[in-house]
Amino acid sequence: MLIILADQIGAFVAAPFGGLLWAFAAFAARISFQYIWAKAKGLPFTSLDKPYTTPDPSLYVTTANSETDGQDEHTRPNDGKSWRGTFY
Repeated sequence: MLIILADQIGAFVAAPFGGLLWAFAAFAARISFQYIWAKAKGLPFTSLDKPYTTPDPSLYVTTANSETDGQDEHTRPNDGKSWRGTFY
């Protein structure tokens, strides 16, 4: 009884650890390739460097624009005519 239970639980233990091992192996292979590529091209290896700047928060905030306010996405701003084709 205990052996059967251990066999069944083993899959739930092995699968997460196997996934983590594959992820680590893929990460190591990717970083190794980038390192070899950088050294072969004579470029600095910057894959593990910290980013220089963070994105500006205003990049993610939309503001109201008086030109396009209230316009449908399928109308032109100049003439107001629909640019969509006719559905047949």
